[in-house]
Amino acid sequence: MQRAYLRERYRWPSGYGSRQSYQPPLVLHDDNGNTMRGATLESWLEEMGVLRSFSRPRVSNDNPYSESLFRTVKYRPDYPSRPFASKDEACEWVAAFVDWYNQRHRHSGIKFVVPHQRHSGAATTICEQRADV
Repeated sequence: MQRAYLRERYRWPSGYGSRQSYQPPLVLHDDNGNTMRGATLESWLEEMGVLRSFSRPRVSNDNPYSESLFRTVKYRPDYPSRPFASKDEACEWVAAFVDWYNQRHRHSGIKFVVPHQRHSGAATTICEQRADV
């Protein structure tokens, strides 16, 4: 976690001026679990100046859309069983997942069509044909 903090803190995109310019504080969002409430982590985050945000108490699905997406990712048959060897390998896997998710995965929340069909307007015709059948 410390490496992630340092990498993020000292990453400064061009166009924002010098490092002496204003930097927004880093914020760590967590689910209020035991690990994230530990005194060691809490004191380390405070020492590093990292702000914390929490999910609402007793709400396990504070963001149901991201929770649903995480579950879909984890239950894919090709979900990696080992860490990625490189950033490029990770990006390649995520790009393939996003393509599958938007072009081939039928979503129950949008009448079992793929997002591409919904956004292109083809879903209306598909749903009408299903109703006829």
